[in-house]
Amino acid sequence: DNSYGGSFKKLSNYFTSVAIMALASLDKEKYKEEVAQTTKYLKNSQTSEDDGTFTKDSWQYGGFNYNEKGEKAPDLNNTGFALSAFNAAELSKNDEAWKRAIVFLQRVHNSPEVSDLEKVKPGSKLLNDGGAMYFPGNTKGEEIKNADGTVSYPSYGSMTYQLMQSYLFAGIPKDDKRVKETMRYISNNFTLETNPGLPEKQAKEGLFNYYRIMAEALNALGEQKVETAKGKRIVWAQELAKHLKGLQKENGSWVNSGSPRWMEGDPDLVTAYSILALVACRDNLSK
Repeated sequence: DNSYGGSFKKLSNYFTSVAIMALASLDKEKYKEEVAQTTKYLKNSQTSEDDGTFTKDSWQYGGFNYNEKGEKAPDLNNTGFALSAFNAAELSKNDEAWKRAIVFLQRVHNSPEVSDLEKVKPGSKLLNDGGAMYFPGNTKGEEIKNADGTVSYPSYGSMTYQLMQSYLFAGIPKDDKRVKETMRYISNNFTLETNPGLPEKQAKEGLFNYYRIMAEALNALGEQKVETAKGKRIVWAQELAKHLKGLQKENGSWVNSGSPRWMEGDPDLVTAYSILALVACRDNLSK
């Protein structure tokens, strides 16, 4: 679809992931074969040793990029969509795709107790905030040049929630150190006003995708409250639903008026993000 920056080929992993989730939600039994075939396609696009180019020591290992035959620069956003699709397809947690993905997830994690990024990408220096970067050695925030010549890649909100959800979908329990580390970042940076961790001029970018993944991740975690660093306990689903209601346009749609980047000037996409967030809020409050 040229309205989304080119052909299906350029975004094949992204669209395939969405298709798997859609088919599985409509009728998992009726579309069993279609889900199986598209899941196989998606698994084959994971960066791994299968094509003889990468090993487990490659920083790209275990991730997904926008398309099957791209430059092999996988990122957490595409990886998160792929893992959401695997979860919807009920791919066995013993499948190698999950095990490979966990390696990638740990390398985007700004937690020295979890990540081996500094080993696989020399010159990198991990922060210790518990959050997530965009891909190993890359952030949408502002890179930090350290006095020792290394570079650090600050975490930001949407990717931290994506990391949490991805860990949970991969079968990692919520009391595991890795999930707890993501909650440490969230507790210290919980907000509905911006996508935290991005520079001030970019703080509204990807805001509605941030709301979507926040709601889906916290719903997957199964907790109704977030305790902030100041000790305040927030019923996040109530607060988010109220916030989204205040942002809805008179015609019933939503759009990111603060920034059209990442296609958030498109009311169809942003309305879909908002509805998905509200569904997760509803599901959490009904538990």
